[in-house]
Amino acid sequence: VSNPAGDTAMGLIVLKIVRNPVPDYPEVRDTVLTAETIDGFDEGIDVLTGKVTWAGGDPDSLELALWRDTPNATVSGRRIAGTAQADAMVIPFSVTGTATDGSPVTSYGFLRVPGESDLRPTLRTGTGAVTVGENDAVDVDLAEIIAIPRGTDLEISPLASAGGARAGATCELTGATTLRYTAGAGAPWSDTCSIQARLVGGEDWTVLTIRFLIEAEAPQPILSAASRTLSPGQTESYDLRQLTTWTGAPDWGSLEYAVEAPGDQFQVSLTG
Repeated sequence: VSNPAGDTAMGLIVLKIVRNPVPDYPEVRDTVLTAETIDGFDEGIDVLTGKVTWAGGDPDSLELALWRDTPNATVSGRRIAGTAQADAMVIPFSVTGTATDGSPVTSYGFLRVPGESDLRPTLRTGTGAVTVGENDAVDVDLAEIIAIPRGTDLEISPLASAGGARAGATCELTGATTLRYTAGAGAPWSDTCSIQARLVGGEDWTVLTIRFLIEAEAPQPILSAASRTLSPGQTESYDLRQLTTWTGAPDWGSLEYAVEAPGDQFQVSLTG
């Protein structure tokens, strides 16, 4: 296998032959709702798409049903809908279908719905690192990146702290939901801010971490590790640019590589 960075690895697929037929059932991952997704429970949560693995049949052919009568929950197609309650709910459901050999199969899963007291603010799915220039500052609207249930309000503690990796970096709240990160100078080129959030009326704070990437005023190369798997006697070439990223505009002309390979197991040379 390989990844976009050029790392490679090898593995084995081990097959075990047994005398008796092996039952093949769909494997269903549980669906867990959060502060970001619980609003969709009223209209229905898809508990099957992307959550079923079934080597012996077609996951799209499975039929969904509640495992038992559950108050405030109904099934429609691949979705379970209902109304969130003050207490957490665990809703069991079944999926039934026909395997490729014609035998009927049934598997089970759970939809986990938190109660009102269990809900916590969370960063929205897909929230990435915020980019800021060296010796510069950036404001982050926390209300845009923190998910809370519909009908609730967000409260941010005035306490905010930088990760500590960058000596000159600071984090501070400049408004009810506005976080200002000041990068300062020098490496490293990534940092974090920790803030505390809760729903208005709640008692416990939830610590959330906001990530930052710092663009250097002068371009700086960043090297990451690479892994290559070779067979005995095999020769392999690797472009070192694949493990090099830049903070700031790339300046390949100013970059020089050097290699050191201690030990006698490999012969390593650098060209270009």
